[in-house]
Amino acid sequence: MKLPWSVLHKLEVMTESGVTLGYIHGITVDTQTHQVLQYEVNPKFPVGFFRKPLLISFDQVISMNLEAMVVDDNVSRSPVEQVRA
Repeated sequence: MKLPWSVLHKLEVMTESGVTLGYIHGITVDTQTHQVLQYEVNPKFPVGFFRKPLLISFDQVISMNLEAMVVDDNVSRSPVEQVRA
């Protein structure tokens, strides 16, 4: 399945157990392979003004469709470090 940015942007992100983490806000792409490395997710319920987005590695994604991206339950407990250029 191919998803255009217009659909991917603001796609709901939830864990396998059904907990909504937030919505896709951005991506990090490898310029050599053109593969998505990370998804930047804005939290659904930010805690405090300075809450950072959650970075989800491509290998933590279980499935994705037009309604939502489903990720491993451990995502919220093991955040990924930002990929540096």
